[in-house]
Amino acid sequence: MESVKIPFTVGLLEDALTPAEKVISRTALLPVLRCVLLKVEGQQLEIVSSNLEQTVRTKASLQQPAPASVVAAIPAKTLAQLLNTLPSDLTVELEFHSTPPSVTIHTPTGKYTLGGENPGEFPELPTPPETPVFKVPSAILKEGIESTLYAVSKDEDNPQTRPLTGIRFEVVPGEGVWLVGSDAHRLVRFPMPEAEAMAQSEFTIPRKACQPLRQILPAQDLPVTVYVQNPYAFIDMGPVQFITQLIEEPYPDYRVAIPEQTPSNQFTASTDELLKIVKRLSLFTDKTGGLIYIDLDPERGVTFWAEDPELNNKAEERAPAAYSGEQMRVALDSKFLTELLNEFPAESSTFYFQAPNMPVMVTPADATARNVFALVMPVSIGESEPAVEEES
Repeated sequence: MESVKIPFTVGLLEDALTPAEKVISRTALLPVLRCVLLKVEGQQLEIVSSNLEQTVRTKASLQQPAPASVVAAIPAKTLAQLLNTLPSDLTVELEFHSTPPSVTIHTPTGKYTLGGENPGEFPELPTPPETPVFKVPSAILKEGIESTLYAVSKDEDNPQTRPLTGIRFEVVPGEGVWLVGSDAHRLVRFPMPEAEAMAQSEFTIPRKACQPLRQILPAQDLPVTVYVQNPYAFIDMGPVQFITQLIEEPYPDYRVAIPEQTPSNQFTASTDELLKIVKRLSLFTDKTGGLIYIDLDPERGVTFWAEDPELNNKAEERAPAAYSGEQMRVALDSKFLTELLNEFPAESSTFYFQAPNMPVMVTPADATARNVFALVMPVSIGESEPAVEEES
């Protein structure tokens, strides 16, 4: 085959290329991994990208059958930048050359040749199993990933924390699916009762796979089907399929950190109002420690405060919440608290306290809301910690 010309609309190419770009490695040592694999057979276009650990495969239908089957590996960055300069409704003609491997894009006013790589060097794709593990609306899965990803450990170089560098999926037929994220300092458990669970399964999808996956998942409620065959998970979104390697190390038993009984020390407040308070007080924290203190008193209520003695900065603010329980002081990492409140999917949150050195538990205040569960470990404070000024 010397060359084959096939017409495409720019919009069709862009739509198929956009998901594939999410896993492209711009600095891959293998030049073929900086490319997308274009396959045309009959009336179907398929675009594949891979970084060896994650793969995206997108399919689209052509307006008319191609005169011949073709395959080419073309640099993704150059192709995307070129398409971005052209009108989406413009019809262009792609001419595929086998020797040397390249593609020439013909427009009404010009032509552009992109040198490619040998498509035979592109990594072979794993085959998904026939039976899925669960199905779920895409918007629910997207919300679940966004609500747990912030708590996942980023310490991939430490063998002890590597099992925590991903989102844990727990699939139970008849109950649904739970997503769990933790870095040993905090924990989030997000339920998806809407999921149709077909088989009992537990697996961990790496954080660096969840990041592009949440960008690819459609925001609307399109069906997503998940297949698992170690060491891979296959997320089928219709025209787009996302494939990722799994973390195979055993996930720690996070349930030991969850209180057996709900603590009686608690307060409830608007999640957004608490977030605004924490953001304001974060400006006044000691930058080396970044602590925000919470004074809990059944008479005075809930007071958030922070200070940086070195800069003589200090701030305190009374939260719009009534507190019931024992008097105590708890210190939390300002970054952890900010991320928790920023990602917590509930308008109002209830904070539960066991003791100053025990995990703080957070749940939605509304009993009819999604039963998301979060824990954050406090920072140990001694008798020498600064004291908030009492109101006269």
